[in-house]
Amino acid sequence: MILRPRFIAICVLVHCASLLSSQERPFTVLLLPPKPIEGTEDTLAYLPILYRSLEEHLTTQKFEVFPRERIQSIPEYQAIQEETFLPAERVVPLGRSQQATIVAATTYGIEGNRMFIHIKGFDVRTSRLAAATSETGLAGLAGFALCEQAALRFAESLSKYREQYDPNEPITLEAIVSLLFQSTDEGMRISLDGREPVGKIVQGELEVPYVPFRVDSKILVRKEKEGYYPETEQVALKPGENRIRLKPLQKKFRNEVGVGWTVGEAWGGAVEYRRYLEPDYLFASITERFYLQYDTLSGSKPVLHNDASLSIGGYLFSSYKDRFRLGLSLGVGVIITSFTVADMPIYTDYYLNLGSPFFELNYNPWAVFLILRTQYGLGMGNDFLGRGFFAIQQGGIPITLGVRRKW
Repeated sequence: MILRPRFIAICVLVHCASLLSSQERPFTVLLLPPKPIEGTEDTLAYLPILYRSLEEHLTTQKFEVFPRERIQSIPEYQAIQEETFLPAERVVPLGRSQQATIVAATTYGIEGNRMFIHIKGFDVRTSRLAAATSETGLAGLAGFALCEQAALRFAESLSKYREQYDPNEPITLEAIVSLLFQSTDEGMRISLDGREPVGKIVQGELEVPYVPFRVDSKILVRKEKEGYYPETEQVALKPGENRIRLKPLQKKFRNEVGVGWTVGEAWGGAVEYRRYLEPDYLFASITERFYLQYDTLSGSKPVLHNDASLSIGGYLFSSYKDRFRLGLSLGVGVIITSFTVADMPIYTDYYLNLGSPFFELNYNPWAVFLILRTQYGLGMGNDFLGRGFFAIQQGGIPITLGVRRKW
């Protein structure tokens, strides 16, 4: 039997049409009316603009949105109309009854002078969370712009889901159940994925009021607290309940005290206080070093040295988080020397700190340090050491080792 060319062409056209029809099947969205947490006059004022913005942005993204009047006439919708929070198990059956692809539920409200909007869309076939957005911002006139922004982001998120939509995907519920952060930083503000803060740590915990995240996804957690360095931490989400302990923030230190010992000055020590003009970077300090030279031979007298100095300094090429830090200080000082002999005067050697490099092994708030002291005597007044760079008795510049603690 020989098939005629016309018959073959018709078969090919029918097959292509069926493929095209399946590919262009409309992506229908059952958009439920937004639900305010409280039915106050201020809250209800945002409902029309929020509803309209969602319809317009979804339509712009080429979604087929169910007409409002059709939704109101659905018997299943009447049963949930008084409910504010609508989880997947409540709205997905409604979407199935209307043969929708996506069912979207919106919750919003006002707390003080701030407004929040939560929008979530569920895949009706799989019950999975297809798209979601959570926005917070100022209420008032700014709240209307927030409605527009939330609607736009939700429509864009749903559009991305449509791009990778697989009608043969296994039916699974992929939204996490809950998200709770734990931290020792009381009062720390938490933001997720670059959005407005979702709350603060209170009594060591923050339970995120809305969870628009899928299982196995990763989110960026922004952590902020007054007097601490802000940090971003990435966390991975698992099925079910998520209790995540966040890493503590690093405090911005303003004060520091240190004690040290200088090579060649066995009978003595040093104490230093720093005040940070810029936390952990730029400082002003006062240092007091006292030591004596003493020969244990009979009849010898100790020689007392008191070294007081003022300095400014800072850290170079390193962050407050780095384990190894390098810095430099400049300043002025005076060494007062007494031979503890009645007929000998007290000597004063004024000097310049021309740039003393220091190295730190940083274990915030503790640090182990080493300083190379470049002290240049001015040879002024009743001096003993003369003009030039000071050196220890054994030769070489003074090197101080010690420990610091910040607070």
